Amino acid sequence: MNIERRVNKKAIAEICGVSPRTIDNWVRLKGFPALKIGSLTRYLISDVEAWVARHQANPVEAAKEEEAVAS
Repeated sequence: MNIERRVNKKAIAEICGVSPRTIDNWVRLKGFPALKIGSLTRYLISDVEAWVARHQANPVEAAKEEEAVAS
């Protein structure tokens, strides 16, 4: 059985090189992967890496998403 460690918002923000507030915005507006466990929110590093790869692999779609959010 492969059990992956879950990390908190501060840790995932440091890994991604952004502020915790940016993580909140990404979760709310861009589908950033987050797990709700009771009242806690945690992040699986493998899910976050996959999300980042998808957004880096298709910068045109990512830009369209950002435009839609800004409107």
